[in-house]
Amino acid sequence: MMRRVMSRRALVSGGALVTRRAVVSRRALLAGGALAAGGALATGGALAAALAGCTPAPPRTWNIGGGAVGGYFGEFTQLLADTARATGSPDQLRVLDSTGSMVNMQGLVTGTFDFGLALTDSLGQSASALSAVARAYQTYWQLLVPTGSRVTAASDLRGLRISLGPNGSGTQFTAHRLLAAAGLAADDYTEVAVTVAESARLVQSGELDALLVAGGVPLPAVEAQLGDSVRLIGLERETAALIEQYGEGYFRVEIPAGVYGSTSPTVSLGVSSLLLCSPRVPDESVANIVRLLVTYPDRLVPESTVGTQYLDPRSMIYTGSVRLHPGAQRVYRELHG
Repeated sequence: MMRRVMSRRALVSGGALVTRRAVVSRRALLAGGALAAGGALATGGALAAALAGCTPAPPRTWNIGGGAVGGYFGEFTQLLADTARATGSPDQLRVLDSTGSMVNMQGLVTGTFDFGLALTDSLGQSASALSAVARAYQTYWQLLVPTGSRVTAASDLRGLRISLGPNGSGTQFTAHRLLAAAGLAADDYTEVAVTVAESARLVQSGELDALLVAGGVPLPAVEAQLGDSVRLIGLERETAALIEQYGEGYFRVEIPAGVYGSTSPTVSLGVSSLLLCSPRVPDESVANIVRLLVTYPDRLVPESTVGTQYLDPRSMIYTGSVRLHPGAQRVYRELHG
């Protein structure tokens, strides 16, 4: 069963603690810097130095890898960057193009990215080389077919054209596992590697028979183009098989009735996503990003989504096999003791 999601107001009121630094007033700074030993007036050079101390340091800018247009990784990272800019955070984010988890992890290891999102099941050996900022949210897998399709289970996809996400995405990685759990080999279907938005367009035009996507429910890019012209296919058997085979990282979830016109809840697969960072990012910068997450969760959740477990302060620290960055640990201790 899906956990009840905390309201945005509750998240903000419950997790909005921010540690503020004491600010030295301009008068105190001038008074302290303008007096020389014996009470004499400081030289012009000392006064200039004191005034220079009043100038705030320029913000640090870090590169963050998100995801394809129309997907949640792309939306979330852009909202986070926008929030950093709007609130004047001393640490800013520059969103760089990415197709998702696999590219993000590679970029974090090679230095292209400083921060990035990834699905937990696609981390592999990269987990030991990276640090976690937070468990960001739980994705819901959605197998969608046109309402008139003959497909009633994932195993019925044999011989059909399916979108499994862009090459190098975590969506593609998990989708291959899901279809294998349904008894399908790679040559049993035709894979089309396109973005969420493009796959929705291709289903609408009849060039695709199904799409397997992950994110919140409903995905805005899918709902905007397809609405109730598609229906959900349950993934209960495949979810049970993945949990048994791989364990950590997979969950049984229910997509609520009414999503994409469904009349009853649909059992599907849940996979958590982590906001990761390179260990080279300093503690204070990571701490500032965590403060954005816990202080402004309402700014980081697309309004069109329902049922998504986003940025719950109680679960943000549960990052599985990936260790929390020391800067993140410090803020969580400030919040929860």
